[in-house]
Amino acid sequence: MNVGDRHLETTRPEGGVLLRDDERDVPCVLVKCWEIGDSLQYLSIVRDLLQLLTTDAPPVFVKYSDVFWNYNTINNSMQVFAVREFFELGTLQDNMAWMASTGRQYSLALLDRWLIQLLATIDWAHAKQFTLL
Repeated sequence: MNVGDRHLETTRPEGGVLLRDDERDVPCVLVKCWEIGDSLQYLSIVRDLLQLLTTDAPPVFVKYSDVFWNYNTINNSMQVFAVREFFELGTLQDNMAWMASTGRQYSLALLDRWLIQLLATIDWAHAKQFTLL
């Protein structure tokens, strides 16, 4: 699998996708999120996902993407397959175009604000197991 110019070997540990970054020779968790629905509720889901990925696991690098995890708006829960399977949804621009075509209006400013809110909610005192890239 190629992400950018680097080759990443994919394994699938419980609760997430672990990618080995050949450049750093360390495990790298690529966190992909997709903001749909209430942002505060969504933030708690992402926070739970981060805890799931880093609990009882070796030190990893958590890498944010400009694409978001798929979120189930029907029952307001994270789809299990999205947590366990790595998949590409396209670029941020592609996804914003798709959201606009479905009648949802999102902006870069909204996505930036979402990321700032997410970073503000992380309990950094207990977050030593992962590093944001």
